[in-house]
Amino acid sequence: MTERREHWLSMANDDLAFAELGLSNGFFSQVCFLSQQASEKALKAVLLSRTGGYPRVHSIVDLVKRNDAVEALAGLMDDARILDQYYIPTRYPDGVPGSLPDGLPSEEHAKQALTIAKTVVEQCEQVLR
Repeated sequence: MTERREHWLSMANDDLAFAELGLSNGFFSQVCFLSQQASEKALKAVLLSRTGGYPRVHSIVDLVKRNDAVEALAGLMDDARILDQYYIPTRYPDGVPGSLPDGLPSEEHAKQALTIAKTVVEQCEQVLR
């Protein structure tokens, strides 16, 4: 199980690294999506460690709720809501019309999403140490 958990964390960190490249090159939608993905993978790594499995969901809010017994992750709910708004509209131009109040993600959205994802991944790594 440890190997599976580490694989998920490794992929989360790969997503963060790729998001950094995207930010420096102006790919703001992709940065937001990869930030959501990194957070999802890190939270699933914690669930793997705690329960031996993870749900087939993509909602960061749902994954934080499922990790509610982990006190270190309890404060992530507001940030989870921010990341959840990027799952569909950053990948499909007509995915959920009007789901992002300002339209496509801006540089500020991307910076915020990446900062949040780094926090989520770091907190998950601390929980798993």
